[in-house]
Amino acid sequence: MAALSPAFPAANNSRPTVPVGYVMEVIVPCFFFISGYLFFRNYTPAYFLKKLRTRFRSLLVPYLLWNSLFALAWYAALRLVPSFISDRFHFDSITDVLIGIVSCQYTVLWYVGVIFVYALIAPLLWLMVRKKRLFPVWLAVTCIICLVFRHPFCSPLLWLPIYLSGAYVGVHYKDFMFHDQPRWITILSIAVYPFIFYWDLHWPSNFSMNAVQWIGPSLCIGLYDLFNRLHTIPSLSFFKYSFFLYAMHYMPLHIIERICLIEWQHPYAPYIAYFGAPAVVIISVLFVACLTDRYLPRLYSLLSGGR
Repeated sequence: MAALSPAFPAANNSRPTVPVGYVMEVIVPCFFFISGYLFFRNYTPAYFLKKLRTRFRSLLVPYLLWNSLFALAWYAALRLVPSFISDRFHFDSITDVLIGIVSCQYTVLWYVGVIFVYALIAPLLWLMVRKKRLFPVWLAVTCIICLVFRHPFCSPLLWLPIYLSGAYVGVHYKDFMFHDQPRWITILSIAVYPFIFYWDLHWPSNFSMNAVQWIGPSLCIGLYDLFNRLHTIPSLSFFKYSFFLYAMHYMPLHIIERICLIEWQHPYAPYIAYFGAPAVVIISVLFVACLTDRYLPRLYSLLSGGR
């Protein structure tokens, strides 16, 4: 979980720490791939402004709201329980706070800002993916940019090859995500990852790091397809609260873990901090999300982006 990392990816501008980093370098690329796929699956230049309006509500509004709410929450926490806060935020001026809100210093929603940037440049990305023969050239150029230059984990340039790949699939293979893949593709998608992971684990480099990220969507899609073949994955109602959960979980989890580790001098404290605390936070946040959705539906709609 994000709380196991010493700081937000947007704040430290570097690769996340192990073991959290390896989980994020699989899940996060898959998210960007699917986002590109869904955005461009029914995209045409004529619908750009309409698409942008929907992304304004689903991405930008909750991004700014959550960062604003947690700016206040972190400010209060740093004055009430400073010993339980390892992250450092600047509240010296209104300018510091506004920069922190826009640059996502108070939440782990940096990826939402990146997706909104991609929505803004959708016409350019459309030109890059619409022609099959030219797409490999654009993809190679973006990959080279990732390899030659070192980018912060929250940089739109770092995730552009993956998002472009999803956009390409959405434009040319619209039903790709809605039917089972050939079995050999499923097996190959899963089998390749352990070799890339081993390479990056023992001989880390900028190239190996990017390779892990680039192969991430393939692994996730392969695993999903395999599990769905073995047993149909159910559609559970609480999945609708996943965005709310992700947006809200970091601060309470961060504080509870540090209380356990600092205040409770017990041999089992680390296990409770890293296994018990997440379970408590997940249940609590889901309960808050459910209550908000039921009794404050307008507020919930704003915070969740209409999800």
